[in-house]
Amino acid sequence: MNGKYFLTALSLILSVGGGLTACSGDRNARDWFAPNPKLQGNSAALNPSPSPSPDPTPLEIPQPSPKEVKDNKLPPNFPKVIPIYTRAKLLESQYRVGEIKGETRWQTEADRDTVAAFYRQEFEGNNWEFNASESNNTLLVASQDNLNLKLSIPPASESDSGTIFLLEYASNLSTAKGQATQSKSEDSQNEKKPENSLDLKQVSPQVRGYIEDFAALELLPNNFDPNKTITRREYARWLFEVHNTLYRDRATKQIRPVTSASQPAFTDIKAGDRDFAMIQGLAEAGIIPSRLSQNTEALLFQPDAPLTREILILWKVPLDLRKALPSTSIDAVQKTWGFQDSEQIQPKALKAVFVDFENGENANILRAFGYTTLFQPKKAVTGAEAAAALWYFGYQGDGISAKEILALESSE
Repeated sequence: MNGKYFLTALSLILSVGGGLTACSGDRNARDWFAPNPKLQGNSAALNPSPSPSPDPTPLEIPQPSPKEVKDNKLPPNFPKVIPIYTRAKLLESQYRVGEIKGETRWQTEADRDTVAAFYRQEFEGNNWEFNASESNNTLLVASQDNLNLKLSIPPASESDSGTIFLLEYASNLSTAKGQATQSKSEDSQNEKKPENSLDLKQVSPQVRGYIEDFAALELLPNNFDPNKTITRREYARWLFEVHNTLYRDRATKQIRPVTSASQPAFTDIKAGDRDFAMIQGLAEAGIIPSRLSQNTEALLFQPDAPLTREILILWKVPLDLRKALPSTSIDAVQKTWGFQDSEQIQPKALKAVFVDFENGENANILRAFGYTTLFQPKKAVTGAEAAAALWYFGYQGDGISAKEILALESSE
């Protein structure tokens, strides 16, 4: 009996062993026990070979399928030639209808250097031309055919998880002009068109040229409406960007953005705010009054409040004069400008208004509002008026205009 039981047990063991061996030929089993592609970097240790294989390139990331792009909800005008870092998640995007221009905001667990290395490798392998090196928040600027692309990483906030980066894309000047609305007659085909096909018929002819120059330089804010009131946030951002663009070749005149490590100058503009670097930079430079400049009344920035005429001049003139504003009086402003409402101008802005008169034909007030005997300091400013003021920076003949920068770009 013991021998019988022994043979029976032995046959069962052999039967089970055969079953395990047979599984090795099953496709599901092979897939389950096959090496994980994600672990190929360790495959040499597991399966040594006579000759070493080259180290894998960590940036060889497959491009997303059309479905992935659709799921990410990229703008409909997002150029297909722009490489997408597939380890990043698209957070938000905005674009302009009728032209190739927009901005996408992404988030990834990779660090800043990895993101920059990925895009630099992609651009180098696909015939992109590098137009600028890393500076401030911009990692690189590149172009291909009629497309310009900027990769930047804004200052991180404590609430950010991983790395946030921006991809801004736009067609160049010649392409933008080619996409403008076609003229209805041959006589009007040579007329200069704003870059974003703005309808300027309802804009005063005295300020149209300023807007057209900014459009050609691609310096108009997103969703710019010349007749709409501009907010303090929008003006501060525009002031910062236009000023630094006009003085792009003179780094000593530029305003520096700051990092999120700076102590906020305003209680309502935290380090995580999308415009913190620029608004804080203006405050730390003493251009915008804040508690940093011993102005205890300026604890709030009020980003969404309408920009007023006196604030437009108060923030702009220091960048024209580039030294401390002199003392003045209500009588002095009345005698120079002839404003009937000079007493309504706040004391700090009164100094800037007086200096602006000394700038002669380059005075901001004359460009933005024309001749007037009523300054109306608390009146809201439109986008067109702000464009007129920002079109020129300088004092008594020593300055630079958007038109001059446009001429330089055309000659390059």
